[in-house]
Amino acid sequence: MPHSGIADSLSDKEAYELLFDTIAQKADSENPFLVAIYTLGTHASFDSKDQIYGNGSDRLLNKFYDLDYQFGEFINKFNASSLSNDTIIIFTTDHATYADNDYVNSFPENIRYNTMLDQIPFLIYYKGITPETIDADGRNSLDFAPTVLDYLDISAPNYFLGESLFVQKQNNNTYDTVFEVEGKYLDTDGKNISELSDVKRDIIEKQVKKYFIAKTQSTKD
Repeated sequence: MPHSGIADSLSDKEAYELLFDTIAQKADSENPFLVAIYTLGTHASFDSKDQIYGNGSDRLLNKFYDLDYQFGEFINKFNASSLSNDTIIIFTTDHATYADNDYVNSFPENIRYNTMLDQIPFLIYYKGITPETIDADGRNSLDFAPTVLDYLDISAPNYFLGESLFVQKQNNNTYDTVFEVEGKYLDTDGKNISELSDVKRDIIEKQVKKYFIAKTQSTKD
């Protein structure tokens, strides 16, 4: 069956419809389930196939307006169903919007220090939740899994380099404020972006190598 997205991919509308149908099927079982989906509608250079913003002349605003609309439709349908009684929704992304020509034209005053590095969403939702904002203080996606497991009150031996965002930042984690792109190491500690010093970069590289060696040896054992 062909899809309406770019290069026969799922549009965001189709993706959220598929997501709802899938979790509805999983809910028929008494077993707990985890369902994940990766949407493509907001990818660089894409335009919306469904909803448009204003007169539709700005494809960057079109695709984000469409995402907002389709996710809203999904949440409305979710909350109206019995699924919302015992299901948690987690919304996030793998990276920030790339600052291409479309982005620069739409937001000319928003100058980015690095075109690949910026804030990303991380939302945990269930029906009836009391809204709360947690300041990540520059920490990165290494903290995603520890945060979710902490929220679910699950504890087990692990190899995580990150920590739960529900725990106040202790300034003793050398990993969860470091970002690498194209051979450049950046530090996001305190929500400020700066290049790592050669000394700190050397420390990070040595620690990461030790981590992977230890993890590999433990897996073999």
